[in-house]
Amino acid sequence: MYKYNLQALLEHRKFIEDMLQKELSVAKIELNEEKSKLDSIQRKERDVSSTLKEIKKGKITSQDIIMHHNYLVRLNEELIELKKRVISVERLCVKKRAKVVEAMKNRRTLEKLKEKGMQAYTDKLLKKEQEFVNEIAVNRFNRNR
Repeated sequence: MYKYNLQALLEHRKFIEDMLQKELSVAKIELNEEKSKLDSIQRKERDVSSTLKEIKKGKITSQDIIMHHNYLVRLNEELIELKKRVISVERLCVKKRAKVVEAMKNRRTLEKLKEKGMQAYTDKLLKKEQEFVNEIAVNRFNRNR
């Protein structure tokens, strides 16, 4: 039976790759949540802007305009912060993805070595078996003479 000398290292690299995949998944979930928040704030901003335009057409007090304007300013500030957060999380996702790719390369390298070792082992067994069969054939030939 073939025993791979680096099996423990291969399993460790698989474990690391799995952990990095999980971290990437968490980062993607976080990115989706941040994008969802950003979309929500952008919708609110559009709604308030259109409401303010509608209010301006009718009778409006300066108090209402100031209130809506202040709300828009605050929403705009939130938008800026959320955009920064989205960019930050996107960068984190890119870094995590790069780490996952590197871990996959490391694992594949060991798996290819394992496959080559398995092939060499199989070839060696086949060669021994062929030599054994040849020896039996030679012995039978010599006996039948």
